[in-house]
Amino acid sequence: RFDTKLDRIVKDEQDGNFITKLHRGEVAIIPWPLMSSPEFYHTFDDIKGLLCDQPVVYASGGEFLGVLKMLMAQIQVNQTHLLFYFIY
Repeated sequence: RFDTKLDRIVKDEQDGNFITKLHRGEVAIIPWPLMSSPEFYHTFDDIKGLLCDQPVVYASGGEFLGVLKMLMAQIQVNQTHLLFYFIY
């Protein structure tokens, strides 16, 4: 199955892939299982665990929303070179 192959590739390359290197190891790549499969719903628990272990970075939801909107706008206009100023 494709999702199993992708999961294996991601696990094998977790520390050496471009996206992980770009974000200095601070990003997790999680291949999502097929919808309506039991694994699909179990993955939510894994994601919740990862998110709950993260430190709080923004003082409020409004502050986070502002940064998120700026990132989305930059992606939309293809100004990806500016993303690093907001992420780091």
